[in-house]
Amino acid sequence: MLRYSLTFLGFLLLSVGSPKDLPAQTSADPAATLPGTAPIPANARATGNPNPVDRQPSPTQPETVQPGEITFTGLRASCVRPGTILTIQGVNFDKIPKSNRLGLNNAGELVELEILNKSQTRISSYLPKKNIELNTAYDLVFYQKNKEHVFDETGLSVRTCPSNNTVSNDRSTLQDVIILVESTQENPVRSELQRRGLPVVDVYNLNALQSVLIQTRATNAATVIQELRAVFPDAEIDFNNDLTSSAKPRLYAQKAIGWDPDNGCQTTQLGFPVGLLDGAIDQHHTAFVGQSIVSRNFLGNQTVDLSHATSIGSILIGNDQERGYQGLIPGTILYNAVVLRLSNSGDQLASTVAVLQGLDWLLSNQVRLINVSLSTATANRVLNKGFGLSLEKGAIVFSSVGNQGPKAPRSYPAAIDGIFSITAIDSLQRIYRDANQGDFIDFAAPGVDIWTAVPDNEGAYVSGTSFATPHALAVASLILKNNPKISRQVLSRALSFSLIDLGDPGHDPVYGAGLLKGTC
Repeated sequence: MLRYSLTFLGFLLLSVGSPKDLPAQTSADPAATLPGTAPIPANARATGNPNPVDRQPSPTQPETVQPGEITFTGLRASCVRPGTILTIQGVNFDKIPKSNRLGLNNAGELVELEILNKSQTRISSYLPKKNIELNTAYDLVFYQKNKEHVFDETGLSVRTCPSNNTVSNDRSTLQDVIILVESTQENPVRSELQRRGLPVVDVYNLNALQSVLIQTRATNAATVIQELRAVFPDAEIDFNNDLTSSAKPRLYAQKAIGWDPDNGCQTTQLGFPVGLLDGAIDQHHTAFVGQSIVSRNFLGNQTVDLSHATSIGSILIGNDQERGYQGLIPGTILYNAVVLRLSNSGDQLASTVAVLQGLDWLLSNQVRLINVSLSTATANRVLNKGFGLSLEKGAIVFSSVGNQGPKAPRSYPAAIDGIFSITAIDSLQRIYRDANQGDFIDFAAPGVDIWTAVPDNEGAYVSGTSFATPHALAVASLILKNNPKISRQVLSRALSFSLIDLGDPGHDPVYGAGLLKGTC
């Protein structure tokens, strides 16, 4: 059993499997880390159409793939979920003709993939949610417009992931249970767990919230949770659910929120730090030269996601204007709590435990203004209580509403009372097609086709409510610059004075109160 003291959240966490600190990522924090990405084995090549009658192109038909020159080496993930990014690795991708389309073929059924970004060695594409079967293998192919049944194989197979239910009904499956109580209840909880034969492995003190978070593990977790709730009615007890990233070229976003460089927006010095609860930032990217990033890893030896936070970080503090990475608040110290991991299936996930640890670390460093571009449809009691207590301590949290579509349930932590929930719009002020909707949405900000930094010193256009959230936070930072100690309620009223009402008049479940505008 290991015990972890978290200066500002005041909880205790008991967990199976103790996280370990990784090597320092920056000199500013000895517990920080800069993770890498494991290479993919290379052995696949473009091979041509499996149908003999279509194998060779006609003399008038341009070649879609040049065998021996364009090589496909692998995929970043073993399986991909609909609605997420499919990353293809190889060489000489810049030689693929622009007339070619990328698609998935299964028994003659062709699904087009939208290419988001293409470099010499990598293609990023969007896997649509419609017409895609789960747990199914597809051939990755290239084809030409108006010739959808004449295609060339890449030699790669893309498998969609099976359904991923966060909570299993299998009583034989071990699942984590977390218990949030006041510090005085630690010993009674320990005794109860011992009486039930349940392990007490990890203990975290989250002192800012003056409470204790305890994690154990059980095969019949759902039953254990219900029984423990009866024994400890004042505690919050739940599963250790995962949150996901709320994660398509133009530089319109800053203009959309009134961020005028001529008025000194980019030279504004806030005088206080900003927090990012996310994956790790690729600090070797030119977008972050000369910027101050303090990073700490809360994932132990798990694979850290680099892409999501790198994009958001460049929106906030990017400082490479020649390549289009002009952040909203460059020069601001950015505290990066690394909680977003990359699963074996390629999913970007953050456990409740890691999120609360990261939140506590940010508060312990006097970081009040926090960006959380993570979401879950699960109303986890422990997660919600932790964020609620952070709000009581004065935290101001901006959270993305999620990308599960207009009919999806409300997402958390965005739906927690007191958190600013942000949806995404495009350059024409239309709502992002996959954004969650509901009466919990506060404001809208640009989040479609946002040019950002991505790992390996590259750039890409990204879309999602994740990327709208830092734009909204930056608008709020200008107000806080003049009075860093104002309350969340006063800040909310101030934000409402400088916005554009979108959709139905007044507050509506699509755009919230409307598009936020900054005043530099």
